[in-house]
Formats: sequence, C-alpha cells, structure tokens
Amino acid sequence: MRVKLPAVAMACDRHGLSDRAAASITTAVLHDFGIVTADDSSKVIDRSKVRRSRETTRNLQQVESDASLPGLYFDGRKDNTLVNVKADTGKYHRNEITEEHIVIVREPGSTYYCHVTPEGSSSKSIIKAMTTALVGKTDLKELTVVGCDGTAVNTGRTGGVIRLLELKVKRPLQWLVCLLHASELPL
Repeated sequence: MRVKLPAVAMACDRHGLSDRAAASITTAVLHDFGIVTADDSSKVIDRSKVRRSRETTRNLQQVESDASLPGLYFDGRKDNTLVNVKADTGKYHRNEITEEHIVIVREPGSTYYCHVTPEGSSSKSIIKAMTTALVGKTDLKELTVVGCDGTAVNTGRTGGVIRLLELKVKRPLQWLVCLLHASELPL
C-alpha cells in the first residue's frame, strides 16, 4: 500500500518527530478509529512510509520554492585562485590569479542560490555571468527586488548591474542598496 501522507509529513517536520514516532502515533490513531484492526492490518503505517512521504513532500516544497524568485541579492569579492597553467615545455605549473566571485542569495529566507565567476570585473561581464546562471534555474519574470552593496559597478544609473538586469527583464525592479556600505564612506 503506497499511500501519500503529506499532512503527516509536514506535521512531523514542523514538530520535529522522528519517523518511528510518527508511524507509531498515526497507526495508533487509525487503530482508535477502527481502520486498523487485529483482522485487517493492511492500513498500518510503518516508518518507511513516513520517511518516503517526508522526502516526497520536502522535494515538492523545494521545487515550488525554487520556482519563485521575489528577491535576489548578490555580492562580489576578488579572491586569489590557484590555477594550473601550461608552460611552453608542456608541463603544468601552479599559478595564482585574482578572480571576481559573485555570490547570489535568494530572498525571502536568505537561502544560498548559486555563485558565478565572471570573466572580468565590469558590470557587463557580471550581468552576463549572473543571467547565464539564473536562466536555467528560475524564471526572471518573478523577480521584484534586487539588492547589493553600493559600488558604482552595481548601482550605476545607466551601466550598473541592477540597471542592466532591469533592461534584461524589461521592467523596473526595487533596488535595495546596503546603507552600511554607504555610511562607511565618510568615515
């Protein structure tokens, strides 16, 4: 008997019950209602049924939450990265280069979405890397808010990353620029 138990799975996750405890409680309730008897034990719920139902429900909830993208926040940092460079002799040598790394976080919930490494530090290369990463994962039509720190590359009036993202989605977006970065400039 493969019965879907989404309400039981959500209640177990909400209250932190184990699969074994949830199976015991639900089977006891079915026994009290007369659905499970000594003669007919086909409706008994074991912990494997609860576990499968919890996994299915979590996957469905994650797919639903991944589809919507109301807010997108990003921040970049230049890091030293080790790479293998092929020399004229054909041997590889380790070299250290400086790369820009952009981390993208989805709101609400502040969940990590992805990170990208653009080819350069310009706003055009950043937006190209970001949209390439986002197009396969989500629908940009749902995007309403974009947040970042207040650097000129991100917030430029005509060529900033947020403005280029607005041009990409063909509508205005809400800009959330970090005021902590702005207030540290005079100091």
